[in-house]
Amino acid sequence: MRIIPFADHKIGYDCVEYLLHLEGIGKVEIPFLVTTSNNENNWWPSLASLASEKSILIFEPDKPIDDFIFDDIDFVFLISWKYLMPKSFVNHYDVIINLHYSLLPKFRGVYPVNWAIIEGEEKTGVTFHSINNCIDRGHLLAQREVDIVENDTSYSLLQKLDIIAFDLFQAIITEQILSGNICFINVLPDESAYYSRIKFNEKAKLSLQENMKIGDILNILRGYTFKDGTSSAYFIGRNGKKYWVSIDIKSDE
Repeated sequence: MRIIPFADHKIGYDCVEYLLHLEGIGKVEIPFLVTTSNNENNWWPSLASLASEKSILIFEPDKPIDDFIFDDIDFVFLISWKYLMPKSFVNHYDVIINLHYSLLPKFRGVYPVNWAIIEGEEKTGVTFHSINNCIDRGHLLAQREVDIVENDTSYSLLQKLDIIAFDLFQAIITEQILSGNICFINVLPDESAYYSRIKFNEKAKLSLQENMKIGDILNILRGYTFKDGTSSAYFIGRNGKKYWVSIDIKSDE
């Protein structure tokens, strides 16, 4: 069973580490790993160093796409992968499985974790699905959901989603991929809205003149609160300066 992972972030690290473990016991073969040049920072471990330790070849996404097209590959996994793959790549492989951090078809596009909070959802989750030449479409393979609680921020929710995504990834590998019983459930509908990077950046700007419900304001602040040093919601003061706003909500338990 030959698998190529395109992976980034902590969930990418965890899934690749698991695949390399399976390779070590002869269950799968990982011909190479594709990751990004900036795949290590202060909140997720380095995929590149993990691959180097395991003698896995590293490719960079700025290389020509033909560098990533190989024959005799059974599955390609896109795990926390932010790059759109061109038609020549998609059409070459029989099965490409993408991990998306929402319960598709909800929150197609970028920053789905943030949007689930901003839009006031009480639940969200992760979706594994096949990809085609449309964004976040294809056939549904598996989903798992998690509750969004009132003090969740985008960072705390991401941590929850990382846990269920890794658990579901292991289940897909052991129960479907290795057993040869992969079963796509249905085609994801295409009527849902697409959440773009432009829309996300526009939503981050708070208007001091706009009247809003307190709950809606809290949702926006929670949705844009991640880690220290990352961009958050903001407003422009009377002096023309930009002020960044995040939120810290604690329960009494």
